[in-house]
Amino acid sequence: MKFFSIVASLVIVFGCGIMNVIFDLPERYIERDVKAEEMIGTWNITPDSEVDVNNFIKKFPDWSGFAPWKTFTLNSDGSCGVELDTAWLGDSYSKDVAVVKTTSCNWNLAEKENLSNKISPILELGFDYPDSNGLMTSLYIYEENSKLILWGFIGDPDDFQPQDFVKVEQ
Repeated sequence: MKFFSIVASLVIVFGCGIMNVIFDLPERYIERDVKAEEMIGTWNITPDSEVDVNNFIKKFPDWSGFAPWKTFTLNSDGSCGVELDTAWLGDSYSKDVAVVKTTSCNWNLAEKENLSNKISPILELGFDYPDSNGLMTSLYIYEENSKLILWGFIGDPDDFQPQDFVKVEQ
């Protein structure tokens, strides 16, 4: 019973963001209002994040079917486009064929409670697929050196491994 209590306590501590408070891990959230105009443009995965995603897929090849993005573009009309790296999809997919087709992609800014129980702006991306239900995913917004960074967790959020995107300078 003692062992179960210890394991349950560790799961709660690591799974609920309490480690951020205890070890003062850096907050990867922004607390100011973000304007839609700041988001418009092309966003690329950072080189460090690309290495992290590749390493993650080597450990968990089934995850590659989620089709990680390398680049996405947010348009002023609320539409978007996503470029996938088909090499991340694994050997079971043909490299000559467009594997993932969306009928539409749209984006908007919203707010969400972060791991520190504060409300932060997020980017919501919505996708519609033929013969399937749509998918909505969110990316957190962070600011470093006066530049916005969009990020989401690679795999399980409990691993605290972010995948970052930076805006391409025009």
